[in-house]
Formats: sequence, C-alpha cells, structure tokens
Amino acid sequence: MIKCTVCGEENEELAITCTKCHSYLQAKVDTIDLFPAIWGLIERPGLTFRRIVLAKNKNYVFVLLMLLGIAMSLAAFSYWQLGRRFPYGALIGIGVFIGPLAGILFGIAASLLAKFVARPLGGKGNARNLRSVLAYGAVPVIFLLVIVFPLEFGIFGRYLFDHNPPPEMLEPTIHYVLLALNCLGFVWSVILYGTGCAVANSISWWKGMVPAVLVAGLVLGGAIVVRGL
Repeated sequence: MIKCTVCGEENEELAITCTKCHSYLQAKVDTIDLFPAIWGLIERPGLTFRRIVLAKNKNYVFVLLMLLGIAMSLAAFSYWQLGRRFPYGALIGIGVFIGPLAGILFGIAASLLAKFVARPLGGKGNARNLRSVLAYGAVPVIFLLVIVFPLEFGIFGRYLFDHNPPPEMLEPTIHYVLLALNCLGFVWSVILYGTGCAVANSISWWKGMVPAVLVAGLVLGGAIVVRGL
C-alpha cells in the first residue's frame, strides 16, 4: 500500500494518484523505451517491471509476443521432428507466418490464466498488465530466436527438424552447449515472468512464480503430449 503524503489515504501499490485527494503518489510513465527496458530486466528486473506495469502505453508488447510465437513454433517443429514429414524450408516459413498470431493468442490466454490463478493468492493485476510482463519476460527466449537459432540452423541444417541423424550425433559438444543456452534462456524467462506477475499483482515473488510456472508447465506438457500423438 502507498500512503498519500497529502491526505494520508492508503492507496493500492500501483496507484498513480490518490483516490481521495487525487494528488500524485508516484511519477507517471507514459511509454516504455524498449532497449532501456531490456537492459533493466538484466540489471533491476523488479523496478523495470514496475515501470512496465505503470506505463500508460504498453509499447512493443505485441511485437514481442509475435517474436515469442515464432520462437515457440520453431522450437515445437524441431521437438516434434516435423522435418520427417515436411520440407524444413516450409516449416520455417510456416513458423514465421503463423508464429506471430500464435504468440498473440498465447499472450492473451496466458494473461487470463495468470489473472485467474493469482486471484486466490491475493493478486489484483489485470490482463493487460499481465500480458505486458509476459511479453517483456520473454526477452531471453526472443534472444534465443535471434542469436541461437541461426547458429543451430547453420550448423545442423535440416537435421535440426528431422533428427535423422540427431544433432547430438553430428556435433555433440556444440549441440549440448546450444541446448544448455536454450534451457537457461527458457528458465530465465520463467523467472522474469514470475517476477513480473508478482509486480503486476502486488504479491510476493514466490506467489508470482505460481502462475508463471503453471503457464510454463502447460506449454511443456502440451508439447510432450502432441509429440506422443
């Protein structure tokens, strides 16, 4: 809670103006600057997510979600070994084409789920804020798309999608190094998302991790189930 210095009224943690006297409780944030926000996620993630939540205009959220969708699509195609059924060039094209829509739909669904799960834990965040922290929390995964995926594709080519032979048999050391980077990026994104959920819901960090871990678990579980079909 934030106590107004003018009238003494208790206000919500993320309130900009006092509900009683309408005095400013904290500085307004009109827009989000992308690159300072990305650096802030590395240096001071809690404070950065607070600025993201308080921002009036949620800049770049849908762009980040679209990139996240592409990353998730290509990772799924590789994990499902769809290169055995379709040309790898077509899979990349499909991922780039449907990934943005998939990312936006995922962001909407995940934010609604996070809102529902956080309510019993005392969460007060709205879907818009939760969608924005998901988008910015996905920055490590987006880095993997931009930096690691081109390396993987350049080294393994079509074998990245058909696993015939598996990448670990072609270049085991490189494969496991890149796999470790992918795992670290994914875990980092989950931790960032949990931190963002905690800020957006005005709850403790461990409570914020609950919806983040649930969303991540559903994504991984869904991928495993589809592969088994």
